[in-house]
Amino acid sequence: MALTDLSIYLEPPQVQGTMLPSDGLIEFSRNERGRETVKLRLMPTPNDGTNTGEIVTIKMFKSRRDGTEEVTQARKTFTFSGATPMGGAEVSWDLREIVYDTKNLFPVVRRGDYFFEVTHTGPVASSLTKLSDVFRVALMTSDRLEAEWLRGTTRRSNDDRGVRFQPKIITGVRVIEVSKSYPLDLYPLRLVKGKEATPVWFLSWDGGELIRLDTSITQAAINASYILPNRTQQDYIVVQVDPRLLPTSDTTEQLMVDRELLDRDSLRRWIDAECQWLEESYLHTPIEPALCVSDMGTSLSGLGSMGQGSALTSLPNNNDYDLLGPPITMEDLKPGQWINMRVPFGYPLEWEYFEGAQENRRVVSVRVDALHTGIGHHVELVPFTNATAYQFIGLHLMSALYSPRTLPSFWRYRYWAGIPNPVTPMPIIEIIGMRAAVKALMVLGQMFRGGYSSLSMSRDGVHQSASFTSSAMYGIYSATIEGLEKRLQTLQLQLKRKYFGIYADVL
Repeated sequence: MALTDLSIYLEPPQVQGTMLPSDGLIEFSRNERGRETVKLRLMPTPNDGTNTGEIVTIKMFKSRRDGTEEVTQARKTFTFSGATPMGGAEVSWDLREIVYDTKNLFPVVRRGDYFFEVTHTGPVASSLTKLSDVFRVALMTSDRLEAEWLRGTTRRSNDDRGVRFQPKIITGVRVIEVSKSYPLDLYPLRLVKGKEATPVWFLSWDGGELIRLDTSITQAAINASYILPNRTQQDYIVVQVDPRLLPTSDTTEQLMVDRELLDRDSLRRWIDAECQWLEESYLHTPIEPALCVSDMGTSLSGLGSMGQGSALTSLPNNNDYDLLGPPITMEDLKPGQWINMRVPFGYPLEWEYFEGAQENRRVVSVRVDALHTGIGHHVELVPFTNATAYQFIGLHLMSALYSPRTLPSFWRYRYWAGIPNPVTPMPIIEIIGMRAAVKALMVLGQMFRGGYSSLSMSRDGVHQSASFTSSAMYGIYSATIEGLEKRLQTLQLQLKRKYFGIYADVL
């Protein structure tokens, strides 16, 4: 009997060293022990001996743009051999081992969001296809940032309140505000159906007034906001309601009011911002292998009359790329030297094409094995034959007859570049962690006591004195922030020297 259904889910890694609640997004990282392996569980229907020999194909996709960019190196097939355990059959991927090819062993699963597509492909293929939840691959997870760089901080606000977990039973309702003076405790949220002929729905909080909901499927009703007072009319919560997702019967759910916690999404944004800063503004080199292109799509057409023939008759589609850079200008030739140029993204690892083009028409198609990588961003073009050399030089000299000696936006490229290590070098991880921690500590200082620079209280609280500041210079974590920034000054310079050497200018 062929498969009739299939359930799939990701195996979450063990969480350690965190007090922030999970927001449902599972994180993996090739730099962290216990998170370098992605595990997918498969639970077939029927789950007995009749599924023996059934085959599914598992593909990993990048969850960006239109979601069709497959990591082909991660594709796997799985054959069922009978009943699976209660937790399902396991298929796993080590992120450090998903590499470009057997010759170029640099990892290709770059930071970002991904998902799996599982399709029944044999022995008799069917239309049965399942998608996994989206998961995140990071250089540093939010758990590691919290455990290593925010240990000892409160991670919560003294003044602001929130619910520890959003409603799960009363679907379609989200708490967006809790009044500041609300006591910390468990309180009931009730969804009540009225007794009218045409059903009317109400929400009540902590035994307070029944607030009527607009359940019409209109733009005004979807995610409309409501204030729900408690029984004393002195405190309240604010909720957003999507009437399309509400339960169909009376429902009650207990929610915990707690001090508002720093959210994980902020930690992730700060980590990503520092990764981007290192790549684009400081090192100008991908800190993990990235596919770099100069043209989106396939905008370059065939070869001109002066072009050199090559096996590359058509160019790959560049809808799948990591970094988009400018075309390279062909500079004036220097006697006694090969064509030398500076590519936008440093440390080229593997070239997929390198083309010379005027506007969108190719005129020279270069064999990628003629490209020789120098230090950092520098590349030399060493032709194999005199005829090839003449085509390059002749093209340039013909343009010189009309006075220009450079060809703007001439070289177009598609190549992989970056630091190829299976595990990101520790100095890079430390810089990302410290820079993200500085942002987090500034916010946590505000959350602890917004605007306070000092607070003193006499015995038994008879006398209290507080001073405020208009800057964040003297927050409770200012000493930690200052120590991190001093360490960063040294570490960042050491990192730049390691990958690019010492810079010198001639005056």
